[in-house]
Amino acid sequence: MASMKNCKACGREIAKSAKMCPNCGAKQGGIGKIIGIAVAVIVVLGIIGAAAGGGDGGKDAKIDNSGAAKKEASKKTGKAETEEKSNENGEEVVKVGGSFEAKGLKVTVNDADLKYKLKDDKYGLYKLDDGYHYVKVDFTFENTADSGDKFVSISDFDCYADNTKCEQQYVTEDTGDFVNANLSSGRNVSFSTLYAVPDGVKSLELEYTSNIWTDEKVFVKLK
Repeated sequence: MASMKNCKACGREIAKSAKMCPNCGAKQGGIGKIIGIAVAVIVVLGIIGAAAGGGDGGKDAKIDNSGAAKKEASKKTGKAETEEKSNENGEEVVKVGGSFEAKGLKVTVNDADLKYKLKDDKYGLYKLDDGYHYVKVDFTFENTADSGDKFVSISDFDCYADNTKCEQQYVTEDTGDFVNANLSSGRNVSFSTLYAVPDGVKSLELEYTSNIWTDEKVFVKLK
């Protein structure tokens, strides 16, 4: 006896090998094939989606590795790694060797000597009061604007020791006779400043007003 099955349309019993129901004329087997193809497509799409997700993860890993590579490179070159930092008030903070940009000027804090000794003061003309010492800081200012002059002065920074303002000292034998200048686009100038700082201070920083209209400031952490 021939193997039998039920028609998918009318439900009547027909030969299993029949491609068309002799009772209602409905085609047999097409739905099953479509379902099989659909399942295969879903599986393939799932594999492609998983691969795409893995690709995103790899991209993130490369970004992290890139950051690690920069740190490793900075160690090899001996150059300070450039990072944006801020204090609790959200104001920009840089360290010695770092730089910042403000009002079309790039300002670099080249070096700082926290226990500076005067080169030549045999007559004691620049001797500080007891309990004070000199701090010397070296700067470079560069006009990075496309056009226009930028004013630069040795008084652009204020010095604070434990939040108390320190007096700037003018010793041309050690700092040179530069006072101020109007830098044209692309020009730069380097100079040094001296400050009278109390002995034993715990915190020492310079303050630069980057925007006089909004009173935004940049702080240079010396100690």
